[in-house]
Amino acid sequence: STTTQSTTVTASTTTSTTTTSTTTATTTTTATVTNSILNRAVDEGVTQFISAANAAGVGYLLVNSGGRTVFAPTNRAFASLNPSLLDDLFRPENMMYLRKLVLHHVVDNQVYLSARLQNGLVLEAADGGELDVVRGGDVILVEGAKLETRDLVADNGVLHTIDLVIVPPFSPSTVASSSSTAMMTTESTTATTTTVSTTTTTTT
Repeated sequence: STTTQSTTVTASTTTSTTTTSTTTATTTTTATVTNSILNRAVDEGVTQFISAANAAGVGYLLVNSGGRTVFAPTNRAFASLNPSLLDDLFRPENMMYLRKLVLHHVVDNQVYLSARLQNGLVLEAADGGELDVVRGGDVILVEGAKLETRDLVADNGVLHTIDLVIVPPFSPSTVASSSSTAMMTTESTTATTTTVSTTTTTTT
């Protein structure tokens, strides 16, 4: 008697599928212009304002396309500030305050030639603050700062130079000081006061 044993072998095949995910990063670049506000600022010699804008990380506003109004304090205006305050504002840990200071001199997305700066106008600065315009005859004050050189038109807006640094409403005491004597109060300086006479005519 013969016994036959049958053995069945089952082969299991596993197919491994690898899925590759590709992520595409899109970088948006704002075009710069040739005849920029920066060019006009360099021509006017407002180098301290340019340095402040670059140190605050907002220098691109002077060269990028678009339309904006910049009120740039002269170097003489910066020199009238408390030197200790100015030095401390340029320290890296105080960049947020320097940025606010610079942006307080910029009106973004609006081009205001001097003819549009009428008495009683309130401008919205790029830091969210307000700039009050007072005009009497040929004298124009923006938040108390007198326009000196006006209507320096560029491809990305207009530049006016002013005789004062417009300090936004942050307390100097909040700025980190490099001195142990904490000299962050604004130094008393002698300034020329400009009086602007405005006349309102009512027709009945």
